[in-house]
This record gives sequence, structure tokens and C-alpha cells, in this order.
Amino acid sequence: MEGPCQEVAAPDQEKQSPVENCTGTRYQEELHTQGQLPRGSGSGAGGGAMLLPDAGPRDRWLLGPQSALHPEELAVLVQLPLLVLHHPGPDVQHSESVPRWPGCTKCGILIASWHFLHLANLWPGLMRHWAAVEKRLPRYGSYMERSHPVRRIRLVAFLLLSLSLMEHLLSIIAVVYYDFCPRRRDPVESYLRGTSLHLFEVFAYSNWLGWLGKLQNVLLTFGWSYMDIFLMIIGMGLSEMLARLNRSLKRHVRHPMPEEYWTWSRTLYRSIVELIREVDDAISGIMLISFGSNLYFICLQLLKSINTMPSSAHAVYFYFSLCFLLSRSSMVLLLVSTINDRAREPLQLLRLIPSEAYHQPEVTRFAAELASDQVALTGAKFFNVTRRLFLAMAGTVATYELVLIQFHEDKKSWTCSVETFD
Repeated sequence: MEGPCQEVAAPDQEKQSPVENCTGTRYQEELHTQGQLPRGSGSGAGGGAMLLPDAGPRDRWLLGPQSALHPEELAVLVQLPLLVLHHPGPDVQHSESVPRWPGCTKCGILIASWHFLHLANLWPGLMRHWAAVEKRLPRYGSYMERSHPVRRIRLVAFLLLSLSLMEHLLSIIAVVYYDFCPRRRDPVESYLRGTSLHLFEVFAYSNWLGWLGKLQNVLLTFGWSYMDIFLMIIGMGLSEMLARLNRSLKRHVRHPMPEEYWTWSRTLYRSIVELIREVDDAISGIMLISFGSNLYFICLQLLKSINTMPSSAHAVYFYFSLCFLLSRSSMVLLLVSTINDRAREPLQLLRLIPSEAYHQPEVTRFAAELASDQVALTGAKFFNVTRRLFLAMAGTVATYELVLIQFHEDKKSWTCSVETFD
């Protein structure tokens, strides 16, 4: 088919119907030429909105520059939040350019935000309990020992936020460096359209709306990193409490100690365990979302890694994003699982108690509690975050990748197609 829409189609795709190959004014002009559309019914002076009865959902709403909204179009505007949640727009974490993941990314962020709002109501009481337990812990031996946890938390937060910012900038550079679909002459407009497709499905393009969509994209991008950083900090804080108790046991375990000391150690351990379980009740939903989303993106990114990259900029961004995702997911798992590691150390230390002191009632009771307790944060009570989970997740990823590779086809995700733009 020869016509003004021929240049819009991708060079490596088969010729498609006019509705699939073009939109808006070009399509109206072609219909005018072919006599299928009376003059004045499209865009122009006094022209109203044109509804294509046979077009797909992406080509159904073709509004002229001075068009009025029909009642059916108003119904679409009312459903805008659903479009934002379910539209397969750009990935808010690993690609804001061309590869598109399902809209469950935005749903995950919204669910996590709801959990954080619920956590905000519990936070004052949780921190009062945390402070009460921390006051009972043994004192630090030196200033350097006291400042070490603070430096670790600051380093982890600064490092992950910096890497997240670098990943986001690389995604922008990949889009600007390689204009995979030069549909617009203005590169800024082309970029903003690509990052806010869910908005321009309904509204006409405007710069302020494009920048608003870009702001939403940035907030959602850093939302994933913030969720993981929050869990890491919680894990480091709780494991440090158990580490302080373990350091006290290491100093006194080889010496005969009165029964009062073992009573104090056992009750302090029990207080820390109760705090860990209270924290777990508050953040277990966030833990499930974090591990589930990380596992999903790891499988998806590894599957995408066998595709052909359109440029060196895309390759640098993609593999940096993949390495950052793997590193961040591993850090979350390892730092949170440290709680379980620290909780098992006292049982090993009790075996070093001299035989004349081991048969004290409090020591026996303490050992029984340590042997029977399973101390770890959980993902909504579905799984315990321990080091064994690392191997379980790695096995799951390997299994699903082997299955997906058998049915995978290189679909050239960066190909310019009509689905990329409205």
C-alpha cells in the first residue's frame, strides 16, 4: 500500500493495514484521498473527534486539536487510574526506555506504599520497644566499636542510592544516544512520550504532562531501591543487637558466672527475639514484595540478556542494570539473614561453659530456648530469610530460565513499531 503512512512502519516488518500503520491526521488525510471519509469530519477548523470503529484499542481515540470530548471518551478518562496500573509501560526500575515489563511493577510499588503507610501507624510504638530493648544491651567497649554500625548503615545507603542514580542516568543516555524510533523531530518530546505512554493513551501530549510522567517514573524507580535499603537497615540494626549480646557471652562464657548473669542473658535474648517478631509482623509484607519483585526481574533480565542489543549504549546500561539488580538482591538477602546467623551463635557459645557451671537451671533453660527457637524475618510468613534461601532462589532462577529459553524468541524489543507511540 502506497501512501503517506508508509514511512511510519518499521523497515523489518511486513506491511500492515492503514489502521495499524498510522494514526491521527495522516490516516484522516489518506481516508479523505480514498473517499472513505467526508471532508470536515476529521481534525481541522471545527472538526470533532474521530472514532475509528474498526481500530484497535490503541488507535480508537484519534482526537483533533480542537476536538470536544464525547461521553465515551469521558468514560476512558475516568478509567485513567486503571490504565496507569495495568498499562504495560516502561519499566520503572530497569528500563525506562524501550523494553517493556507488565504493569505489575506499578502495582507492586502501590502495594508497598500501602504497607509503608500501615507501618507508619505502628512505627512510634515499635521504636519505643526498640529503644527499651537497646537500653538493656551491654555497653560498647570503645567509640570505634560504637560508630561502626552507623558507618555501615550510611555506607550501604549512600552506595545503593548512588548506583541507583547511575543506573537511571545510563537509561536516559541509552535512549538519547540511540534514537531507536525517530518519530518526533524534538528529542525531548520523543523521550517524554516514551516514558509516559500510560498518560498519553488518554490525554493529548503536553510538555508539563510529560515532565509530570517523568517525575512519576523517577519516584517509582527510586522507590524500589528505597524498599531494599530499608530492609537492609532493619536487618543490620536487629543483627547488631544480637551481636552485642554475643560479644558479652564470649567474654564471660569460659569463666564461672553466677546464675544471675545467665538469667540476665536469657531474658535479654528473649526480649530481642520478641522485638524481632514484632518487627517481622510489621514489615513481612514489604519483605514479600521485595523478594518477589527482585526474583521476577532477575528472571526477566536474564532472559532479555540473550537478545541482540541495538547499540553499545544499550548494552552498557543493560548489563550494569543486571549486575546492580543481582548485587542489590544478594545484599538484601545476606544482610537480613544475618539475624538468623547471630541468633544461632549463643548455642555454640554455651558449649564452652565449664562443666561445673553448665548444669545450672538457667543455663539449661537458656540452651533449650536457643535450640527450639527459629529466629528470622519472614516474607509474610511464607518463608524464613536465611542463607539457605539464597540457594533456593538461585535454583528457582536456573530452573525457570531453562524452561523459558526453550520457548524464547529474539523479538527485537527495540524495534520501532506503532505500539511504541500513540
